[in-house]
Amino acid sequence: MRFSAYLFVVTALLSSASPLAAQSLADVAKQEQERRSAVKNAGKETQKIFTNKDLPQVAPPPQVVSSGDGKEAASSGTDADKASADAAKGDKTEAGTKGEKKDKDTEVKDQAYWSARINGARQQLDKDITFAAAMQSRINALTTDFVNRDDAAQRTVIANDRDRAMAELKTLEIAIQKDKDAIAAVEEEARKASVPAGWLR
Repeated sequence: MRFSAYLFVVTALLSSASPLAAQSLADVAKQEQERRSAVKNAGKETQKIFTNKDLPQVAPPPQVVSSGDGKEAASSGTDADKASADAAKGDKTEAGTKGEKKDKDTEVKDQAYWSARINGARQQLDKDITFAAAMQSRINALTTDFVNRDDAAQRTVIANDRDRAMAELKTLEIAIQKDKDAIAAVEEEARKASVPAGWLR
């Protein structure tokens, strides 16, 4: 009998505890849902969509104002400074060109001047002639090597080298002719300027 009473009490307690636990779980779930909703709404409130109205106003670029005499003046001070700097630079360049021209006109054409010009032209001619002779020697050696080779691949390589050397020799021959023309031009200019023949030796 006592056992039955004890069992009845335990069953009654368990049956009354279940609705309490269920109720507390429902409350917790509801509170969690309200919290998430609040966080979500707060996030929406902090987000802001920017439009063109929210951007700051930027001043338009400076416009060029045309005056009555046909000249254009910039409305911005920086443009005016730039224009004046460009004008000053142009003046300096023009002045430098005039100065160089004046120096050339006033250059003393004495014996040292004519000697330097003719010797420079002659040295260039000697250098080109030396290179041409060396190139001709290389062509001769390549030709001999080409004749004495039996391997077709080696002959092809040698032939290509010889063709390049011959092209270089033609370039040097043109340079030699230009050097001779330069010497003749200096001599003719000296003759017109009545330069003594000894100055060109």
